[in-house]
Amino acid sequence: FWLNSGKIHRGVEVGSVSLGGKTPAEARQIVRDQVMGPLKEIDFDGPAHFTREAGEMGVSFNIDRTVDKAYAVGREGNILDRLSERLRASFGGATVAPDIDYRPERARGEVREIASRVNHLPREASVTINGPEVEVTPSRDGYELNLAATMASVGNAIDDMSGKARLMGDVLDPGIITSEAEAAANKARGVLSEPLVLEAEGKSWNLSSADLGSVLDVTKQDGKIDVILNRDHLDGRLTDLYNDLTVKPVEASYDFDSDGDIFVKPSHEGRSVEGEKLLDSIQGGIFEGKREYQVPITVAKPH
Repeated sequence: FWLNSGKIHRGVEVGSVSLGGKTPAEARQIVRDQVMGPLKEIDFDGPAHFTREAGEMGVSFNIDRTVDKAYAVGREGNILDRLSERLRASFGGATVAPDIDYRPERARGEVREIASRVNHLPREASVTINGPEVEVTPSRDGYELNLAATMASVGNAIDDMSGKARLMGDVLDPGIITSEAEAAANKARGVLSEPLVLEAEGKSWNLSSADLGSVLDVTKQDGKIDVILNRDHLDGRLTDLYNDLTVKPVEASYDFDSDGDIFVKPSHEGRSVEGEKLLDSIQGGIFEGKREYQVPITVAKPH
């Protein structure tokens, strides 16, 4: 009794920290620094790092009551009870749980606030064609915090006195990933790498890379991205070619001159571009690297 007067019995621990042989005043300082210290803050690890003060998480420490429980080991009950506790403490260790008040509803509010900062929808990769330039916007994973699992991690961080919790959640995959968009972009770049040459009647017409960029469409369907030819836009780009090659047929006729004589106006054949056939040809070859095309011409005979 004299050796242990005013001191915590040897072998008594709070958590994993030994308080044996310490006075209550010394024990309070040790509990404050070593036992409760890691719980002054709750550190969250995961897709981002957050730190919250213990008070913000609804955690408060009862240091005096914790030390009182440690000091009471071997000092309560009859003589046999006291001796039994002292022997158990000396040889096997007597662990006293720290006295902590924890209000999960307060912590849940903080975890929800963290969720509002880390949750985000996935972003699909996309391809943009501006004239001769092709740009890819990369995809980004989304994230959704699992509130229940994260709260369980907070509870474990308090129980094991580590103060280390983890943000638990699910990664949300984008529908279209960057590699798929890059493949579509490379397909478009292949089309825009050289001008398109159209030939007929000894003449030629060129569609520049900028012209070709305006006739390509980027499509998304069923989680797939592709680059296709917009036939209507291409048809509009061929207006000059159509105008140059289209000639209306002239019907033969006759007329009277100023002397009353009859003269014949001869007929002339006309011609027109087979537009759909030309578009089919370009659509079938442009993505295969074909750069030159003969314009199909139809002769229009006069009646």
